[in-house]
Amino acid sequence: MISEKEIIRILEEALTEDVVGLSDNTIARSSETDIKSGAAWVKDGRIYVRDPADSGEMATIIPVPEIDLYVNGVLCRDKVQVSSADLIETKSFKRVIDGKCWIELTNDKMEAFLVVEPSRVITHYLIDQEPHAHLYLKTLQKEELKSPLDVKQLMEMLFKENVVVGVDLSEVVKVMDKPGKVRVTIARGEPPEPSVDEKVEIFFPQENDFAPVIKEDGRVDYYNIKNIICVEEGALLAQKHPGVMGRPGRNVCGEVVLSPPPRNVILRAGKGAVLSEDGSKVVACKSGRPVLQRLGRIYLISVEDVLVHNGDVGIETGNILFNGSLVIVRGNVRESMTVGTTGIIEVDGIVSGARVAAYDRVHIEGNAINSIVNAGLSREFLKEVLACIASLEKDIKKIINVMSLPAFQSAVRKAGISYGYLLKLMIEKKLVSLPAILENLDNLFKTLFLGVPEELEKVFIACRRLLADPYQFISKENLCWILQSIKLAEDYFKSRKTKKANLEIGGAINCHIRATGDVTIRGKGCFNTVINAEGNVRINGVFRGGEIYAGGSVIIGEAGAELGVRTIIEAGERGTVTIGECNEGVIIRIGRRMGRIIGRINGLKAALDVNGNLQINSYKFLTDAGRAN
Repeated sequence: MISEKEIIRILEEALTEDVVGLSDNTIARSSETDIKSGAAWVKDGRIYVRDPADSGEMATIIPVPEIDLYVNGVLCRDKVQVSSADLIETKSFKRVIDGKCWIELTNDKMEAFLVVEPSRVITHYLIDQEPHAHLYLKTLQKEELKSPLDVKQLMEMLFKENVVVGVDLSEVVKVMDKPGKVRVTIARGEPPEPSVDEKVEIFFPQENDFAPVIKEDGRVDYYNIKNIICVEEGALLAQKHPGVMGRPGRNVCGEVVLSPPPRNVILRAGKGAVLSEDGSKVVACKSGRPVLQRLGRIYLISVEDVLVHNGDVGIETGNILFNGSLVIVRGNVRESMTVGTTGIIEVDGIVSGARVAAYDRVHIEGNAINSIVNAGLSREFLKEVLACIASLEKDIKKIINVMSLPAFQSAVRKAGISYGYLLKLMIEKKLVSLPAILENLDNLFKTLFLGVPEELEKVFIACRRLLADPYQFISKENLCWILQSIKLAEDYFKSRKTKKANLEIGGAINCHIRATGDVTIRGKGCFNTVINAEGNVRINGVFRGGEIYAGGSVIIGEAGAELGVRTIIEAGERGTVTIGECNEGVIIRIGRRMGRIIGRINGLKAALDVNGNLQINSYKFLTDAGRAN
């Protein structure tokens, strides 16, 4: 490697040579002089010298700092004249940059790393050169990496860091064989075995299949509900098993590492069940349908009743609003009446001018006339409930924050005003929307018959008590409990995802039908009816007049009328519309695409193609005009 000092020297020498504007004779004389002069050159790392002819000048060698030049045993630092009789020797320097190595431990001491920065040995070698009267030595630098440690040194480092567990030197051997800047694992601790968390064993099925029973002769029995899970009084419903602490481990320093403690669960008994004294078992205290509700770490087990109403639901019986798993009406539901439940509804007769709503499946054996029928909990309901709870939480937080201000508390102490009186002023002056929020929540629960766990009922009772008599609250702790409970209510409703609830009716006339699952019309069909289904819609008979909005596919025996009664059929973007006989004027919409049927089509099937265009096909046209416009 040519040093900066040597490059400057070469430039100065070149600038001193008078070569600009020389004549041809001068150049000739210079060449002749060079032939007479002595010369030196480098080959295979050795310096050779040629003596001058006649009176020519002797060759000179200019050394470099990286190489020691000895002429006849004398160290030369400056330019020196040499002849072939001189003993010329060179000695290259080796510069060693010491490497470093150390051991790093992770924060938990479960792993140890060896960090190595290798030693660097830098050596300079003479570069071969052609003969020159003035030979400027040039060098080439070579660098060699060497491991800065040996096994003995490593063992001393391990001892110093107290690394005694899980040592593995296999990677260290590779580092010593091929030195480089690395960070390798040399020890791993023994992790503790994970603890076994407490768990609750449930002794009844949690997913119930409410499909109708198929009789031996192949007929479907829509009345039979023997497959509904029921328990008798005294039945063991759930049992909590204690957790088991995991086996401890050791870190690389030999210290004991304990396993995280088992996570505990809380077993509680709701209505119709009782909790054992040690809190480990839940037993049914009456017959009915067992239900499990998960509220975070809380397992709430209750037993819900099955209500069987023999006869019609009319003015003489009043509405049936049942917080249970199943309502069976052994008759009809008459005008202006309502049947609602948090579970399933089965009606043996017809529904006329009434309302039937269930959180779960609805089955009506007869027809529904001028009625509203709902199956399942809608997304809009959950969205509105969560919005009310968020507003309620915001208002309670505002009360706590304001009344926690030091300046506010100081002013209150000086004025001698009670905590309850301050709450009353804040609600009346600053939180005027709070009563409306609670009233809206009450109406929502009454409308859709949603069964609320007892823990959440206590929350809303406390909020209503806050409005009715704020003087009962004597400290901030009371409000903090309400705030924590509101968050529990929010988690509960967020976990109440819309479940698929199917709806099945014999027939429908002038009805509004809604389901979070599939809708099936078994009989002759429906007329002037609006159907909203998040799943599929199947009408075995006629759909004449009205609207269908399905999230899935639609299958209809016959749609529309020859007189062109307004009939709209909409399916999901990935769904299809299949109609046995489709009359003129029927509007079909799939996704964002819509078509109107002209003529009468037999065997119609509509769907979106790969490009998102509406394709309407038929097996046979009853008229030549049959096509989609």
